[in-house]
Amino acid sequence: MAQHANGAFTGYLKIEDIDGEVTANGYSDWIKIDSLSWGLGRSITTGSTGGLTASAPSFSPISLVKPVDSSTPYLFLGAVSGQGFSSDVKLVILDEESGVILYRLTLSGVIISSQATSASTGDATPTESISLNYTRIKVEGFNSKGNVVYGVGWDLTKGTTF
Repeated sequence: MAQHANGAFTGYLKIEDIDGEVTANGYSDWIKIDSLSWGLGRSITTGSTGGLTASAPSFSPISLVKPVDSSTPYLFLGAVSGQGFSSDVKLVILDEESGVILYRLTLSGVIISSQATSASTGDATPTESISLNYTRIKVEGFNSKGNVVYGVGWDLTKGTTF
């Protein structure tokens, strides 16, 4: 995956009909994100004959931090209702300087599993943290020209690639 020398990025989220305040070309009305974190793990055991056995992967929710904005009440409603979203949710990470896409996640079967707001005296803008659980995830990485160099999807319910 391509990376800018100073590591600065811009992140955006598109979640169904919830509009954000982004005005950037190609991402109008997306939701700005400041931080993205997710991962997976699995248990590994050593068998009696010395071989290793791996469990099925366990995926963590996607954790996002974003500024409080016009999308906040709708994300809160999604969290308290527990209702999933019928369309795919997209997250993109762009090189801040060039605007070239570096990384994209496409999620299906998404439910907002947590939402919290934080504000401190002296902060310019309060922030909101949300966690997204999902049943399918597609991960795509791009080169410095914005071309896909890898992409793979995983269906958590079936335990298979797509």
